[in-house]
Amino acid sequence: MKKIIVVLILIIQSYFSFSQNNKGIKFDSLTFNEAIAKSALVQKPVFVFGYASWCHFCEEMRDSVLPDSAIGSFYNEHYVCIKSDLEKDGLELNKMLRAHNFPTLVFFNQKGEMLHTKRGAAIEETE
Repeated sequence: MKKIIVVLILIIQSYFSFSQNNKGIKFDSLTFNEAIAKSALVQKPVFVFGYASWCHFCEEMRDSVLPDSAIGSFYNEHYVCIKSDLEKDGLELNKMLRAHNFPTLVFFNQKGEMLHTKRGAAIEETE
C-alpha cells in the first residue's frame, strides 16, 4: 500500500511540476540571427531576455515574472522569445546591445532593428 501511495505522490508532483513549467514564456534555443530569421517567417517581433549569471534581479525575474501564465501566454503568442547570458554565451549579441545593466529586455523587428530596450533592476528605459 505504501508503494502505491508513493507512486501516486510522485505522479502528482510530476504533473504539477510539468504543468507549471509550461505556463510561462517559452524561450527558443536560437541564436539572435536565427531568431530574426524565424521572426521574418512567422511575422512576429523578437523579444530578448538578456541576463548575467551573477545578477540577483535577473534571477528574481526568471523565478517570478517569466513563469507567469498570463505573461507567458502573451509573449508566446506575440513574440519569438530568446534568452541569453550576455556576459558568457551572448558576447556577440552584447557587442551590439552594449548592456552593462541587467536584466536587459530588448525588442527587435523582423529586420533585426531594435525597437525598444529596458535595462537594469528598476528596468530603466533607454532608447
